[in-house]
Amino acid sequence: MLYKKDENDRGFAYQGLAILLTIFLVLVHQVSAAQIAIILFLLLVCEHILSNENYINTTYFSLFTAMFMGYWFYFANVFVEELLLSRSDIQFYEEFQIKETVQMGYEWIYILNHLDVSVFLLFALIGIGYLLWDRIKANKRNYTDYFSVFALFALLTIVLYIPTPIQTLWQTMTLFRFDRFMLLISPFMAFAMAAGIYILYSHLSDSGKKPGWMIVISVLMAIFVLSSIYYNGPESKPFLSDPVREYFTSDEIKGFNYFMDHVDPGSALYSDYHAHRFFIQQNFSESQELGLPFFRSYTISDVAEIPTYDGYVIIRQKQFLDGGIYTGSGSSNFLYGPEDGNDAALTSSLLKDAKIYSNSGVELYL
Repeated sequence: MLYKKDENDRGFAYQGLAILLTIFLVLVHQVSAAQIAIILFLLLVCEHILSNENYINTTYFSLFTAMFMGYWFYFANVFVEELLLSRSDIQFYEEFQIKETVQMGYEWIYILNHLDVSVFLLFALIGIGYLLWDRIKANKRNYTDYFSVFALFALLTIVLYIPTPIQTLWQTMTLFRFDRFMLLISPFMAFAMAAGIYILYSHLSDSGKKPGWMIVISVLMAIFVLSSIYYNGPESKPFLSDPVREYFTSDEIKGFNYFMDHVDPGSALYSDYHAHRFFIQQNFSESQELGLPFFRSYTISDVAEIPTYDGYVIIRQKQFLDGGIYTGSGSSNFLYGPEDGNDAALTSSLLKDAKIYSNSGVELYL
């Protein structure tokens, strides 16, 4: 919007701000620059379809694209080379790695955990639908209401914001960082939801149903706010469920199988309490003849001691972030969660160069 020349002929000032903003984005958010370019392109398309007012100039879009691509390939070539090599590894695409979403038998918990998304989707679809319907009903060549552009853009991108199969794949959400799309398009989603609330309230007020329906809208908004704070806050825990799972996910089992298939028998393995109980395979007289794996399995006594371990370390990263893992020695196990800087302490103890396997549930270090 900064590139738009206003009625007071201050176009040069706006263009200067746009150029400074572009330089800042390219230098500071070079990874997100390509995604920002995609969003700008979609806005240009929506403008071309529905509005005669062009707030995003094609010249600015070309400038932004040229600047971030020039920076990528002429100044940050080492970064781009590493980026392309890490994303083109064929091992990442041998099979789709599905992130854990809905567990069998816990579907109702999943629904409760996403009440805020349900309320958001209700109001957002009302706002998007009404604004697009109003635009079609107007049917004027000189239609200048820019709200319909936002509505069409929200309709095209809402699939990146709400839970969909796209958000279940590790390749899309982690490898290609589609999670950043959710952050970048959130202002447009907020606009769509606000438009839906305002339109619904105005329509019901004109129909003489203000008191009763106002209570309904207020209750829905309260559900949205409370569930958003509870489930998305840093201290949130899964509702009506133990923060530490009593089962292993498919990704965790894949990681465990990778360890048993590729690591020499007899190796030392350090893990959390529950994973330690999984690796109970011990050596006996015919282990090698039968080709059976066996390990020396230990529990991580202290995260700070991980760099001193001689062997392998398995971290159930998703479980650690979701609710924590049990560590400690002997019978004195304690919950080690991501709060109070523990996530940073764990990351510093796990050397990046020592990672030999990773999926959305498990990381294996040597």
